[in-house]
Amino acid sequence: MIFASCLLAAVAVATPMGAHEFEFMKFIAEWNKSYETREEYQHRFSLWSEIDAHVREVNAPGSGHTHEAGHNVFSDWSEEEYGRMLAAKTARVAEVEEPAVQTNFGKRGHHDWR
Repeated sequence: MIFASCLLAAVAVATPMGAHEFEFMKFIAEWNKSYETREEYQHRFSLWSEIDAHVREVNAPGSGHTHEAGHNVFSDWSEEEYGRMLAAKTARVAEVEEPAVQTNFGKRGHHDWR
């Protein structure tokens, strides 16, 4: 946590930052994110900004939405990255064997469930 605070302070001093970008820096610290290059940082900031606009729209007073939106660990991912993650998860679930189902129960109402 101290490192994240120092990082926020260092970036704030190094470059002028608006409130919106500062919120992104808080997101980075909260989810322990790091980016290799300035270009990746800008790309992730752009993706996060799109999600942030949606969150603000949903949560705006009088928006008509019946739920509250918020950020999560995936708020800086592209739809393609998120889709690949879901596809990998689906593939792993499909690999699991189905349990054997016994259909011959013998006499009606008499079954040993041990």
